[in-house]
Amino acid sequence: MDIKKSFYSILFIEDEDLIRENYVRYLSQYYENVYEAKDGFEAYELYKKLKPDILIVDINLPKMTGLELMEKIRKNDHSTKAIILTAHSEVDYLLKATELKLTKYLIKPISRSDLKDALNIVNEEMQMFEVKMKKYVTLSNGFFWNKEFNELYNQKVIVFLTPQEKKIVRLFIENISMTLTYENIIIE
Repeated sequence: MDIKKSFYSILFIEDEDLIRENYVRYLSQYYENVYEAKDGFEAYELYKKLKPDILIVDINLPKMTGLELMEKIRKNDHSTKAIILTAHSEVDYLLKATELKLTKYLIKPISRSDLKDALNIVNEEMQMFEVKMKKYVTLSNGFFWNKEFNELYNQKVIVFLTPQEKKIVRLFIENISMTLTYENIIIE
């Protein structure tokens, strides 16, 4: 009997190889695209490149903790669903995690049924709700950018931009937390 796989993509982040490989194999039974990372830095790079729908993140990661990773992601992204895996049940970790708009906080050891239940919640949320960024990005000195129409305003008055200038502003707005290279700008 074939299991119908979900089209949502998952990035599973765990530094212990055996656990990561085991869960990636398990998740691949249910999801078309399952990616993996062994540390917070690698996870953030994959997140930027692949834009997965779901993140499953261990808190104790090398190079960047799971909480630091989620803080960085949540600066510009509130729509990617996240499940935190941790051996910590202390109040400090729980309180910090509540600020990160998580779907679930699972304490290790995690059974496959607990993970499956959390993923069912994620799938249901994604099917029922859509989170969109505001269509306006507030800049400094009274300027703001309308993302829907790709227009720059100063004190509610439209600022004329050439098509090329609009492309450049849009590129910087869409990549607000990234450092763009000369090549990134020229290719655009």
